[in-house]
Amino acid sequence: MDGLRILENQRFALPPFSEHFERWFLSLQTLLSDLRSNPAVIVDDQFLEQYFNVVSEIECALKEAKTKEYSDREKELAVFELNNLLSKTDREYASAAKQLADQEKEATEPLSTKVKSLKERLESIALVKTGFLRGLSRKSKTSIEAEVRQELEDNEKKLREIVNSFHIKQEASRKEYKERRNRLLAQISWQRESERDLEVDTTVEARHRACQALISAVHALAERNSTAQPRG
Repeated sequence: MDGLRILENQRFALPPFSEHFERWFLSLQTLLSDLRSNPAVIVDDQFLEQYFNVVSEIECALKEAKTKEYSDREKELAVFELNNLLSKTDREYASAAKQLADQEKEATEPLSTKVKSLKERLESIALVKTGFLRGLSRKSKTSIEAEVRQELEDNEKKLREIVNSFHIKQEASRKEYKERRNRLLAQISWQRESERDLEVDTTVEARHRACQALISAVHALAERNSTAQPRG
């Protein structure tokens, strides 16, 4: 009886709880085996029926505990894989953003240099600093200035178009990245919500119920044994 009380009050501190439960079940069976082999105790069919009913319930509870822990391990693995995928997504986006920035620099640098050069040339024309223009007529000077200004405008337009096209690509890449990242974070959050009971021993109630049933069965058996004893 004391052994059943001890088993009833036993608690498992850390997972995997099903392994502790399995060892607990073995201890229970050993305890009851000792009772059944005790020559001072007459084990009858009623007790055996109660005993086997309890054993059957414990086996079911143990199977459920194992199934749950397997599911929990699958959830842990899923979170691990999702975190890896999240890190990979971050790395891929950083790499893609750098690649786009490099491509933009390569595409715009020549135009930026040309635009700068044309602006300097316009300033020179305006100040009549370039020697080859000094001998030209005002009309020729105006015509050259118009040509340079038009070339500047054309190049500035091309530069804006290229910068804008890269801006659109960057925004599209950023949007796709954020959407993908948010989906992964939502999945991780959902998995973690469902993991909240991973550290909780769900076998306590089943073990308590089993011990209570067996304590009652042992009490009843003792009473039947006492009644069956011949009076002196």
